[in-house]
Amino acid sequence: MITETERNELARLYERQGYFYSRRMVDGSVNAVAPFLFTVGLIVNLGPYDYERRYCYQYRTDALEDLKNWNGEGHPPGPWIKMKGRGGDRTREELE
Repeated sequence: MITETERNELARLYERQGYFYSRRMVDGSVNAVAPFLFTVGLIVNLGPYDYERRYCYQYRTDALEDLKNWNGEGHPPGPWIKMKGRGGDRTREELE
């Protein structure tokens, strides 16, 4: 189990790395939102050096809303455009 001190240290590390919102999920993983060149990413299973996958959004507000309301199961419900990461890239249409 991660301590509150460790959780705070991780949150500060993620902030220094450019993530502007992070959330610990029920399963213990950390999801976050980060800017990219042309999109905003909802990052899934964020670690100190990498992540499992990300969902690309056109708008930061949509990514933040999905992260705040999503339980981490399946895919986020909001208007993401593409999923990238381990297992390859998929568009929303390919996954529906």
